[in-house]
Amino acid sequence: MKEKVIGIFLKHCPFLGESFTDLEMKDMGINSISFIQIVVDIEETFGFEFDDEDLDYEKFRTMDDLYEYIDTKSTV
Repeated sequence: MKEKVIGIFLKHCPFLGESFTDLEMKDMGINSISFIQIVVDIEETFGFEFDDEDLDYEKFRTMDDLYEYIDTKSTV
């Protein structure tokens, strides 16, 4: 699952490079538009929809927070 999520991030934000997973989300340089693109791709890949209140990348401090969210929501 983590590899798929990393691939989705790199697809939409190729400027991140390979070591971005150690950064906090706020330090990745992702804006709200690229985050929504990432969210749509994650939803399609893992078969769930983000809750409306979770459509803000600032809700996820780290990639691990996002992985945990996906794990609890995913149907795949």
